[in-house]
Amino acid sequence: MSNWTEHLELAREHHEAGRVDAAAAIYREVLEHEPNHADALHWLGLAELQNGKSALAAELIGRAVMANPNVPAYWHNYAEALIATKKIPEAIEAFRRVVELNPTQAEAHAAFGLALRRMNDQAGAIDSLRAAVQHGLRRAEIHRNLGEALAMVGKGEEALAAFREALAIDPNSAATHQAMGVLFGQTGAFDQSIAHLQKALQLRPDYAQAHRGLAAVYQRTGKLDDAAREYEAAIAADPTILDIRMDFAALLEMQSKLDAAAEQYREILRRRHSPDVQYHLAAITHDRFAPGRSPASYVTRYFNDYAKTFDEHLLKKLSYRGPELLFDAVCEVRGALLQKMDILDLGCGTGLSGAAFKRLANTLSGVDLSAAMIEQARKRNIYDRLAVANLQSALIWIKEQFDLVIACDVLIYIGDVVPIFEAVIPHLRPHGYFAFTIELADCKNYELRPTRRYVHSERYIRELAQQHKLNVAYMKQAVLRTEHERPVQGLIVVLQK
Repeated sequence: MSNWTEHLELAREHHEAGRVDAAAAIYREVLEHEPNHADALHWLGLAELQNGKSALAAELIGRAVMANPNVPAYWHNYAEALIATKKIPEAIEAFRRVVELNPTQAEAHAAFGLALRRMNDQAGAIDSLRAAVQHGLRRAEIHRNLGEALAMVGKGEEALAAFREALAIDPNSAATHQAMGVLFGQTGAFDQSIAHLQKALQLRPDYAQAHRGLAAVYQRTGKLDDAAREYEAAIAADPTILDIRMDFAALLEMQSKLDAAAEQYREILRRRHSPDVQYHLAAITHDRFAPGRSPASYVTRYFNDYAKTFDEHLLKKLSYRGPELLFDAVCEVRGALLQKMDILDLGCGTGLSGAAFKRLANTLSGVDLSAAMIEQARKRNIYDRLAVANLQSALIWIKEQFDLVIACDVLIYIGDVVPIFEAVIPHLRPHGYFAFTIELADCKNYELRPTRRYVHSERYIRELAQQHKLNVAYMKQAVLRTEHERPVQGLIVVLQK
């Protein structure tokens, strides 16, 4: 054993002097005689990690951990090797073990926090990064990451304090100036935002995310040409950040430069397959091969982001009348019939339709693709059952039948509504109703518009009703809402089984 100790001391001298290959040769010699020598496995793993062989490094250091699971350094470097192989969940568990073995090690808390950020666990990252600071780690990168995590959970003032601490440590950190500038921009402090973003670019002229931040501020303040120039600079600095191209395409659409926006979408598709991007491209090019429905990923993200302001925006700014119009139509069809109904609210959103129909309901069930919208609907306390699900999937596992199925402002995200008709009809009791709204247009069947919504023709809906043996109990045109100060013409439909 003493001979191996001397061998390892010599290997470490080589290693620390940068002679990694010489060190690795000695580590391998030790392992030829003692295959489970924990130190040799660990240090050879580090050498392989330095040589870019991360998978081999993870295997070797993993064996060291198995040979002696009580050494924090083994676990720490095992985690680093796992990160290099993009095995982030496994790395997080390894960092968790380091902290358990040595709860006062600031670097372990810091590395743990950074790994948690990569998994989008911002709350966990905040706890770990704060622990690193509390245990004496004073590094700008850690305070900046703490600030970014705090900003992402809505703690803006605490985030600014963390950024200021980072700048106190390193006043010339372009990354911190960029992060601080973005936060100021999000809170409406545009002058301060611009000052920090320009400082970031002064320190690092090719900083794509700083150009992007400036573009966002200029866009919010109505300086669209300046925003476009910053997006172009951001793309020139790093053409691989495809989200910047997405932002730029959205700006170009605002400027009615649809051909230029389409080219940005095409460039993204040349680099990455994305149903969402194909959908955006189809919407602005009137592609006759447009998808038959909005991608679930797009709808989910859009409404999760929109959920908290949805009601106020629709009712106050868009003068939305869909639920009210649909309710009146159903009441007209039923006449003086007072018997309450079992109702299924498809695409229930925040519960605007449910609130309108609650007075007619014996039971009221709601389904929506967006968890955030369902959370808002639950606060109304009007539904007997709520579920987060794709509409067609929900109609497979829901076994009950209903007197009324409603879909208010739902089919505007579905072009080909045949699968919806086929899924709904088995859930209608005899003489049950399927009531819905569509946006109306003079087209063959349906079209995807630049609004990212589908329009349908009245003829198409009548044909589907006939094909599925549904009686048209009510079908009238009405203005569903206003948009850009123009009325959005729709069709209020009640079909009966």
